[in-house]
Amino acid sequence: MLKSFQLVKDKLKLLMQEAGIEHSYRTDNRMKWCQTFELLSRHSVEVSSAAIDFQLEYAQSHSCESEDLSSILSMNGQAVALWPLSICVTSISSQLTSPGGYLSSPAFLRQIPHALQTKISKTCYKICLDLAIHLGQEELLSRCFDPASSRLSPWHVYAMQLGASCAVRHEALVDLNQSIQDIKASFRKSYKSLINRSDKLWSSYVVPSVDLSHEWEKFKALHIAVAGRQTRSDDTWILQKKAALDNQGFLVVVYRNSDTSRDLIGAGFFTVSRDEGVYSNGAYDRSLFDQPISHIVQLRAIEELKNRGCDWYHIGTCHFPGDLPTPDKKVLSISLFKSGFANQFSCSYELSHKLTYD
Repeated sequence: MLKSFQLVKDKLKLLMQEAGIEHSYRTDNRMKWCQTFELLSRHSVEVSSAAIDFQLEYAQSHSCESEDLSSILSMNGQAVALWPLSICVTSISSQLTSPGGYLSSPAFLRQIPHALQTKISKTCYKICLDLAIHLGQEELLSRCFDPASSRLSPWHVYAMQLGASCAVRHEALVDLNQSIQDIKASFRKSYKSLINRSDKLWSSYVVPSVDLSHEWEKFKALHIAVAGRQTRSDDTWILQKKAALDNQGFLVVVYRNSDTSRDLIGAGFFTVSRDEGVYSNGAYDRSLFDQPISHIVQLRAIEELKNRGCDWYHIGTCHFPGDLPTPDKKVLSISLFKSGFANQFSCSYELSHKLTYD
């Protein structure tokens, strides 16, 4: 398998050279990736090294052998974009992806001209088609989403011109440039009383770094207890904890206080960049399923992201009854919960390109 991965890496590098794009792998220069990340026009969580490391390890722990192809793209010796890229190999298929999900387009630095972004996006898309055919894929799946813009990306337009189809998804967001009072006022009416009730019943707060190690183990233990088993590798937990210690994430905890005990009843971990925050995972005491524990976790996270100066909180994708394929009741219930905190919705686009073989 390592030999197969190396063949793909060599092919990618050759295709880049033929296109006149200078190319280096994140794995060969992690410091340069992090330095270049600071220069991006948008600091998307999914492009951060912390998120890429976590997603690759998460895939490995779920029977997907992964190889990181994430690339620094340069022109005339100057970095122009970062491109999260990976191969995921399971027992039934090999897929060209970005770590954590669908393939994404390159993320460009500030002040890169639109014409150059278009040229590079087209080149990268054509390279992906070549690599996907090399891997034997039936289709190339990619996703475009920018909460700050409704304009279609060059990647999106070019994919459609080449015959891709598009499914529209709806993303729940909190615009953090509004005042905290206005944000809270936009919550679903029923949530306001639930949050007030939660605030009176329990203690909830963002864990300071000095207490993180102790609280993190309790969070992990709660997660295992709620799931009934350990659902992912120890290394994924270590990577998320490191992200929090490196100020690229934070943990919100909820405690039940009584005269005899202080029990952790809920917690949520959030990944964060300069511009945005994303809900990563959580655990909540099942015996209190009908109680508003997760509601207060969301509020504390929004307050923390607001304090950090982020522009957006991406709550996640919301599904609706008319979506295709039709979502199940659990998915619709989770989406209803998410939408109650959103003060804005935007669209993401899932592009499917059927591949043909001669």
